Amino acid sequence: MSLRFPVLNSEALLKNLSRFHLRSVAARLLASYVEVPRRTDDLRVLCLMRSHFSRDVALLEKLTPLSIYKIPSKLLTRVQHGIVPWDELRLPETQTWFANCPQPAAVAARRHTHRLGRIILAGFLARHRIDAVLTPNVDYWQENALQQACADAGVPFLVLSKEHYVSPFFRKRRIDKCTASGLKFVGAGVAIFGDCTRPTLVSSGVCDDVRVTVTGAPRFDEWRDPAIANPAPADRRYITMLSFSRVFAVDDAFLKSLEIFAQAANDWPEVDFVIKCKNGDDKARVAKALQALPSSRLFVRVGMSVAPLLGHSRLILGFNSTALLEALLSRATLCVPHWADTDRDSGDLVFDPADPETSAVMNFLGSPETLTAAIARAVSENRPEENTGARLSLLRRYYHVPEDTTSSAAVEKFIRHHVGEARGRKQGAGK
Repeated sequence: MSLRFPVLNSEALLKNLSRFHLRSVAARLLASYVEVPRRTDDLRVLCLMRSHFSRDVALLEKLTPLSIYKIPSKLLTRVQHGIVPWDELRLPETQTWFANCPQPAAVAARRHTHRLGRIILAGFLARHRIDAVLTPNVDYWQENALQQACADAGVPFLVLSKEHYVSPFFRKRRIDKCTASGLKFVGAGVAIFGDCTRPTLVSSGVCDDVRVTVTGAPRFDEWRDPAIANPAPADRRYITMLSFSRVFAVDDAFLKSLEIFAQAANDWPEVDFVIKCKNGDDKARVAKALQALPSSRLFVRVGMSVAPLLGHSRLILGFNSTALLEALLSRATLCVPHWADTDRDSGDLVFDPADPETSAVMNFLGSPETLTAAIARAVSENRPEENTGARLSLLRRYYHVPEDTTSSAAVEKFIRHHVGEARGRKQGAGK
C-alpha cells in the first residue's frame, strides 16, 4: 500500500501551522496525508480513522471491492487547533454539544471551522477524487465542519456507527443527551450494528429514520474463518480475561479475579493466560495492581487481534457488559463474575443472569472459588462448547448478524446506495 506522507511529522506540523494562524495552509496540506490504496478503480471511500473503527475498515478492505482511502481523524483536530474556546463555552463535553451550541462564541467558531471544512474537502476531491466519506460516529466535533462541507457539496458523508447501545440504561442516557444538546446529523446516512441503536438517532431527533440502515458489524465477518470460529484443539491455548478494571467502578471482584489469574498462570504453565486491556491507561492500571501479584506467565496485552484471541481461547472471563458480546461467537467457556460489586440489579447489566437463554450459554460465577474451578476444568479438559446455535441466537438479540451475506457486503451496499443517490441529484441539477 503506497503512502503519500511528507517527511515532517504530520501532527506537529499541522498543529504548529494552526497555532501561527496558518490554518488554511494546514487545511490544504491535509490531503497529502491520505493513505492511498493499491486499487483505485472502484468507489473511493475516505475513512476518518479511529482505533476501534480500524477493525471494521480492515474487513471492508478485505471483503469488498471498495477503494479504501484512510486518514487519521486526529489530524482534523490539529488543523482546527485553537479555534474553539472550550474554556469560555463550558460545555458538558466537547462531543455532541458543540455542533448546535447557540452561544455566540460557538457560532463564530463554527463559521471558522466550516470555512476550513470546505478547504479540506476541496483538497480531498482535487487530489483523490473521493466519492464518499466514512466515519464511526455522528457527533465528533472535529468532523462537524467536514460533515457540513460534504452536505453543501453533495458528497455523501456517511457513518458506520461504532456506538451501539444494547443496554436500555445506556440507550436512554444517550437519547437524553442527544435531545438536550439539539444535535442534528446533516450527513447522508448512518449504518448501525443492530436495530436497538435506532432510537438513539431517531427518537432523539439526531437523524430521520429513512437515513438509518441496519448492516451489522463488519468486524464480526472475521468469525467466518473456521480457523478462528472453530480452531483445532491444539490451537486453543488461551485462558483470557477481558479487563474490567475501574472502567465499570468495580474493584473487589476485579482484583480478586486478577489474583486468581496470576496464581493460575503460575500453576498451569502449559497454557497462556492473557489479560486483554482496552487501552494504555487500562493496561497501566492492571500492571499496577499486578505488582503485588507477581507472575511471569501472565501476559497483559493492548492492541492484540480480538477475534483470533477469543477464538483460540478455552475460557473467557469478563464483566457483564458489551465486551462479552463478541465472545458469544467463540466456542470458549464464558464466565461472568457475579459476586461482590459485580452482583448488581439486572437493569445495570447487559446480560440478565435470571434469563434461561442467557444462563444456558454463560456461567455466572457466585464466588472466587467457582472461578478457580472453572479455570482448572478449562486447563484439563480443553473441550469446545457445543451450544453455538444458542450463542448466536443470544447475540442476535443485540446485533444484526446476516445469514446469507456479510455485514461488510451490507455496508458496501449502503455506501453504493448513497453515492448513487448523490450522483443522481447532481445529474438532475445539471439538466
